[in-house]
Order: sequence, then C-alpha cells, then structure tokens
Amino acid sequence: MNVKIRKSLRSGAIISLVLFVIIVFFGASSMYNALWVSALGGFLIAGSMYFFFIPTGGGDDTTVILENGEKALMREGASYFYDGEEIGGMMYLTQSMLIFKADVMSLRRVTVEFFVRDIEGVKNFKSYGNVDNGLEVAIKFDKSYRFGLKNNKRWLERIEEAANLNEEE
Repeated sequence: MNVKIRKSLRSGAIISLVLFVIIVFFGASSMYNALWVSALGGFLIAGSMYFFFIPTGGGDDTTVILENGEKALMREGASYFYDGEEIGGMMYLTQSMLIFKADVMSLRRVTVEFFVRDIEGVKNFKSYGNVDNGLEVAIKFDKSYRFGLKNNKRWLERIEEAANLNEEE
C-alpha cells in the first residue's frame, strides 16, 4: 500500500476514534449516531489529509523521474509570476532542462520548459518589494521568467553550474 494512503488512513482512524470517544463521553448522542458521525468525520479527515496535507514523492530530490525520462537534480514548490498573477506549482532542474509545472489547484495550466543551454543569465530579486525569494531566469530570444522559490540562492548556484556544464561539452 502506498505510504501516502497509509498515512491518511491512519490519521483518519485516529480522528474517528477521538471523535467517537468525545461524543460518547459527553453524551451528546446515542452510540449508533456517535459511530456514524465519527466514521464520517474520519473519512473526511483522511480524504483531506490525502489530497491536501501529505506531500507527494518525498525522499531525496534525485528520486524524481520526469516524463521526458530525465532525473531531476532539484525540485521545489515554486510560484511563477505570469501576467501579474502568481501561479503555484513545482520547479524541476534536470541536466538539460529547467521545468515549471502548475499544480492541479491552479486555475491556469501553465508549463514552462526550456533548455539550460538557452539560459543567458540568472539573478535573485525581491518579490513583493521585500521578500527575498525571487529568481529571474533570462534566456536567449530576449525573454525572462520570474519565479518565487524558498531556496532561490541554491537554485541560482545549481542553474549556473548546469549552464556551465552544458557549455563545456
């Protein structure tokens, strides 16, 4: 069984048990009603834990294999600043590509992919004027992309390393 499913079921069962004990202890309802309410509450909690709170993947950053068959050197939750909007998603760095994919909760289904060899420059910036989490990637063809990342300094170093590796080959 998937680890994520086990964790969500375990948390749902614990919540069900706690709800049942509380309802029976305070005498708010009959045993039959307490059983149904606690089972339904546990099911709802387990579902929300599965879909919203327990992260997918887990483990080392190098364990992610993307659709194109490449192994991710880095991955992190990120925001893409697009047309005045901030779109949440996941950023991946492979040996040859930098990829941003919008998550399922985003209204815009944006995917940004470009080759590391096309990167002309990378710099940090402060998003919202004072939050030091921005990363601006300038590529050839006079285009730049702005992302928000928690570890933007680390991403800057790794992207520069990847771009230098590709130039030496």
